[in-house]
Amino acid sequence: MIGPAAAFAPAYARARVQFLEAAATAGTALGSHPLPGMGADGETLAIDTARDGASDAGALLILSSGRHGPDGRVGSGVQVFALHDAAWREQTHTAGVAVLYVHALDPEACSFQRPPRPAPAETAASGSLTGLWLHILQAHGRHARRVLWLDLCTSAPPDPGINVLQALLEQACPQASVRCRALPCGPVPAHSIWTNADCAPLIVHARQALFAGVAELAAPSDNALAADV
Repeated sequence: MIGPAAAFAPAYARARVQFLEAAATAGTALGSHPLPGMGADGETLAIDTARDGASDAGALLILSSGRHGPDGRVGSGVQVFALHDAAWREQTHTAGVAVLYVHALDPEACSFQRPPRPAPAETAASGSLTGLWLHILQAHGRHARRVLWLDLCTSAPPDPGINVLQALLEQACPQASVRCRALPCGPVPAHSIWTNADCAPLIVHARQALFAGVAELAAPSDNALAADV
């Protein structure tokens, strides 16, 4: 496990590097979906995925970041910390729950720190970000019978955008019981250098929600996934 502050990065480019390094170290199955254009520092823009668990697992927990641009640093930090968290990963393996980490749902907004947009921007390569999200969900959710999607953010519910994600999940996994929720972690620190004092509360809150999500997915299959909490 690493210290809380070490998981967080000040900008998208570094956050992406840390995510890919953590995912590779953890031995997850990596995927990358590059997007056209470049980021604020001339870096590649991409939606990256890391799957921890069996490809045919019946229970799938999706943990995403960066749907709201400025939230990306917080969500990425939680993902990086989770990938280094041996106790968390052991819990998912024991419960038979596969975890799909989706890094930076809107990479351009994350890189340029743009505020949330009402709808995903059209891209020349994929037609739309929602089309790419749907492709990722279909690829990873086709064998699942229960799917819980937790979208890391800093805003408090209600979040209308969650309805878009819920609809995509239902379309991608018609065979499964599915639920999508926003997981507010806390505010982005105003200063550029984050300390353990800034980051530890975010980690503690998110970690509790992740363990609860695994317990919910591991419950008997006739128990319906709960609505937003």
